[in-house]
Amino acid sequence: MSIPSVITTLVMLVYNMADVFFIGQTNDSMQVAAVSLCGPVFSMLSALGMLLGNGGLIRCATLFGEGKKDQVRSVSAFCFWGAVFTGVLVSLGILVAKNSILRLLGASEQTVGFAGSYLSIMACGAPLMMFCQSFSSLLRADGRVKEPMYGNIIGTVTNIVLDPIFILVFGWGVSGAAIATVVANAINAIYLLWLVNNKPVFSINPRDIRFKWDSTGAVLILGFPMAISTLLTSFSGVLNNNILASYGDVFIAANGVASKLRMVVNMIVMGICMGIQPAISYYHGAREHKKMSLLLKSTALTTVIIGSIIAALNILMRDTLVSIFIDDPDVIRYGRQMVTGSMLSGPFQGIYQLSTTFLQATGNFILATGMAILRQVVFVPILLLCNLMFGFDGLVFSSSISTILCTLIGVAVCFIWIKKIRTQNPDEKTNQISKL
Repeated sequence: MSIPSVITTLVMLVYNMADVFFIGQTNDSMQVAAVSLCGPVFSMLSALGMLLGNGGLIRCATLFGEGKKDQVRSVSAFCFWGAVFTGVLVSLGILVAKNSILRLLGASEQTVGFAGSYLSIMACGAPLMMFCQSFSSLLRADGRVKEPMYGNIIGTVTNIVLDPIFILVFGWGVSGAAIATVVANAINAIYLLWLVNNKPVFSINPRDIRFKWDSTGAVLILGFPMAISTLLTSFSGVLNNNILASYGDVFIAANGVASKLRMVVNMIVMGICMGIQPAISYYHGAREHKKMSLLLKSTALTTVIIGSIIAALNILMRDTLVSIFIDDPDVIRYGRQMVTGSMLSGPFQGIYQLSTTFLQATGNFILATGMAILRQVVFVPILLLCNLMFGFDGLVFSSSISTILCTLIGVAVCFIWIKKIRTQNPDEKTNQISKL
């Protein structure tokens, strides 16, 4: 049941790696650093897309189940125009305040030119990115998950084909990477609009929008947990880059490469957990707690094994993997430290993600939101403390320390929630639930 979700996240992983990989082939660490500096801005854009996309997905799926297809048209139209309008505002905001944003991101004299070019071009594509982010999720609401996935694949393939041409053949560097990304999103957007046109139950007509709390209002509430988590990740990324900038631009470049390798574990376990979320909700609603417990156990074990294997491979092959992105001795030197430090939490990543998924799937949106933002709330003080006490050597372990700590908290919270579920449902099936 997790295979389509895992494929989708793997496609997203390749998409996110493409720019850094091909820019790295120029062996210019300043260009790699520039792209890394701009990353938090587009994480923020992704968060806004998730607010509408995931909220719209959950709400539309519920409305389908209730047979209220007229409200599905209202929700989808609201999400479309919300994405476009927000994307335009973000685009204008970035272009107007570009210099201030670059200073906030930690750009130096060596990287500000590259970062400015990349940021400006990407900002022009913000409405397209917002639409693709939101509708790639929303269009899965009718149960046909493969069709939106094809759009992600088309966009990723386009980006991979255009990146080497624009970056290396034409010599456009970071500007070429940004242009390739915008073009890829434009092609994905055309495909998604074609899907909407062939799914009459969805709409992008503004006349279909009905501003009601149980439809458009619910979208924002349901999409909030994942959106706020991604938004906080963006803010902590800015802080992390500013600290790294105090050591030098090459450290930012090294972190840019190491962060892509970290994503391999994160995206795969996220796909697994996303895939089982509907099953958890079903078993919870049907009070099939024994089956739910078995599903959670098997998923937890799977994510631990996969996370451990990927983390071990990354640590063992860290020099080779970093050099694949960029053959710069300083980037390799510091990148290997960052990979080692961040991969220590590999076995725990899936458990933390599963905790959040379980709480959301069983209807506890308050705890789910708390778990979603917990890691970033914990990460910031740990990052500052590790840097203050141990400098760069301590900073590289801050991500793993915060992940492990949050995983322990998440497991404890889930045990308490399961106990409450048992108390609220004292039937035979509930009494059979086994300890996680």
